[in-house]
Amino acid sequence: MISRKKRPFVKFALLFLCGVVVYNEWFVYVLSEWTWPKMDCGDMKEFYKVLLVADPQILGENSEPWIARWDNDRYLFKTFSSAFHHVKPHLIIFLGDLMDEGSIASPDQYERYMERFAHIFSLKSIPSNMTIFLPGDNDIGGEDEQVTRFKVSRFNSHFKQPSIFTLDSIEFIKVNKLQHEFPRSHKLSDDKTRVVLSHIPLLGLPSGFSAEAVVRLHPHMIFSAHDHKSVHFAGELSTGERTLVEPLNFNYFSDSWPTTWRFQLTSHTVNEVIVPTCSYRMGTLKMGYGAAVIDKKGDTLCYSVLVLPSRFHLIYLYILALIIVFVVIFFNFFFSVCCSSCSRLSYENSRLMSSRNQLKV
Repeated sequence: MISRKKRPFVKFALLFLCGVVVYNEWFVYVLSEWTWPKMDCGDMKEFYKVLLVADPQILGENSEPWIARWDNDRYLFKTFSSAFHHVKPHLIIFLGDLMDEGSIASPDQYERYMERFAHIFSLKSIPSNMTIFLPGDNDIGGEDEQVTRFKVSRFNSHFKQPSIFTLDSIEFIKVNKLQHEFPRSHKLSDDKTRVVLSHIPLLGLPSGFSAEAVVRLHPHMIFSAHDHKSVHFAGELSTGERTLVEPLNFNYFSDSWPTTWRFQLTSHTVNEVIVPTCSYRMGTLKMGYGAAVIDKKGDTLCYSVLVLPSRFHLIYLYILALIIVFVVIFFNFFFSVCCSSCSRLSYENSRLMSSRNQLKV
């Protein structure tokens, strides 16, 4: 009888585990998308929407077991799908560090990484004229590994694109700080809105090259990555000097969250935004995709972060659920065995007493 009373606890524990799986693998991503800011910018009527992907760094085979690579790939696939569905972008910009071990990968490994990358970000179903790719230090070297012609050539062969991408009156200009390259001969036009793209921050990490790129290209906006965090810089276009540094906080529990930042595009100052990483394996709990709304007239740009759930918290929830299920099943089994033993002992005692009573009679 006692064992039967314990069975509902086992069913409850298993239902709890199923609920955790549904929450971790589906509902948490739906919930995140519900909390993301709308893709608009005040009373702006005609605009372009841009999705910014920074430092996905799909995990490599040399340093990570298959289960870690599998879980991280699934996380990136789900979050990117949600972000793409929410933004409905005219353009997707990958700001470098596409692969964690791209710089040191063998030819066979690189091809496998490319297959995974294409699957995660649905490259086969997205038109090539909707995507821009920048190389990062983990793709071609430059930080811990040396930049070589082979690495650069391999990256360019898979992501062959011009250094300037034009979307009507908006020019997206690539700057490669790792190789100190940018289109120096590009003629500036007053009719164009110039958005500079760099993996390594320009104003965020000042240098002679950064100042030259800012002064020569005269950008209205800069997007960069590399630091895995969300920061805003401002600087003078005439000198390339930084004048402002401020974090762009996007905590779930912040009073000002969710937040959309509005920038006026002028010919005197330039704003640079570092887009946070979208991978949960980059040593930070603040992950997200960048989303920009750019006025077709070139006057205003609105930027927001699509905040992502912490995968580590979800993994801890899995561990807690498994512990609860194990404890409930263990105690249910323990009490079932004890009660069964007690029942047999009671039965044997009753038989013994009955036998004694019969002998007395």
